[in-house]
Amino acid sequence: MYGKGEITKEFLMVERFRHPLVFVGVDNDELAVQIGDQFLEILPTKTTLIPYAKELLDYLHPNYPLTIISNGFIEVQYKKLRSANIEHYFSHVVLSEAAKALKPDKRIFEYALQLNGAKASETIMIGDSYEADIRGARNAGIDQVYFNPQFS
Repeated sequence: MYGKGEITKEFLMVERFRHPLVFVGVDNDELAVQIGDQFLEILPTKTTLIPYAKELLDYLHPNYPLTIISNGFIEVQYKKLRSANIEHYFSHVVLSEAAKALKPDKRIFEYALQLNGAKASETIMIGDSYEADIRGARNAGIDQVYFNPQFS
């Protein structure tokens, strides 16, 4: 719902844990916020990458400019990249908050193209969300590769 612009970041920060708590019989917004805060502290410290991600980045980085486009929160995304020791591979990190548009809105992709001084015709999007990444890139005229982690 956040990716579709149907709810705000602030709503998500509470609701993502309030909803499951209510489901198990605990109606406590304060607890939901505390769990959410802890989640956002712990999440970016995880360093495990999918198999061969580092090898792919090692190959791509010297040959192509790489940019991340994410609907993730600013306070989490940079920490995640640093924790996983992959921040140096990327020329830019385009976050929806900075671009003022959420994937799949083509404006976030156009923002990334502008940052890179690139044309859609010379760019490719590799994404693991068909709706956000693939449809969004297609709407912006960018070729796409769908990475389905269930088949990795």
